[in-house]
Amino acid sequence: MQMVQKLAGYFEGDLDLSEKALVQRHLLGCANCRLVADSALETLSNYFKPEVQVPRTGARAERTLVN
Repeated sequence: MQMVQKLAGYFEGDLDLSEKALVQRHLLGCANCRLVADSALETLSNYFKPEVQVPRTGARAERTLVN
């Protein structure tokens, strides 16, 4: 299995203990995979953040202000 596929399983919690340890050891020595892992973690954490309220614009905002 490719390391990128293993990283996906690692993030999803699908790896057994030996595979998880293999990925962790690999990340210690591979800057490219660390970059992929760091980017994926940042993306996932941004995706799962509570939604930020976006100010309404246009007609919807006008109706809200009037009501």
